[in-house]
Amino acid sequence: MAKTWIVIFSLVLGMMILAGCGSQNNSPRAINEETDKCMTCNMMVANVPGSTQLLLKSGKTMVFDDLGCMIKWVEANEDVEVEKSYVRDFYTMDWIEQDKATYAYDPTFATPMAYGMVSFKIKSDAETYITEQGKGVLMTAAEMQTKLVQLTSGGMNSHDDHMHEGGI
Repeated sequence: MAKTWIVIFSLVLGMMILAGCGSQNNSPRAINEETDKCMTCNMMVANVPGSTQLLLKSGKTMVFDDLGCMIKWVEANEDVEVEKSYVRDFYTMDWIEQDKATYAYDPTFATPMAYGMVSFKIKSDAETYITEQGKGVLMTAAEMQTKLVQLTSGGMNSHDDHMHEGGI
């Protein structure tokens, strides 16, 4: 009888260990303003609506001070496998998966590194923001990606020509 319990206990313990192996936390982490630096521009990352983060398949989390910096890093590091990418809702600061957010863009919208892209969990919030600002364009995640790749790739209207002033 005792031998049966030992076998059962060993099996249950083994299953618990195996269940824990390989599982990664796919949730975004809190921003630490004292230690977090943007992986692109090396500026300190503030706990503001403009901050973003990547969770890599390796388990590493990378933080960025602006969505434009994150897109620029991803474009320059195409060989790195990204598990999830997160942006923040402008109003609530909740983390949202990048591809599930709606975006408002205008080059004059104040963001940490002046890329002008603001993210929202709810499409109507993005529409309200554009109306309140009296300017801007509503964008899907795909449209946002295209626009920021244009801005960060050194094209005609390259963001690198801008000064990083007036951010959030």
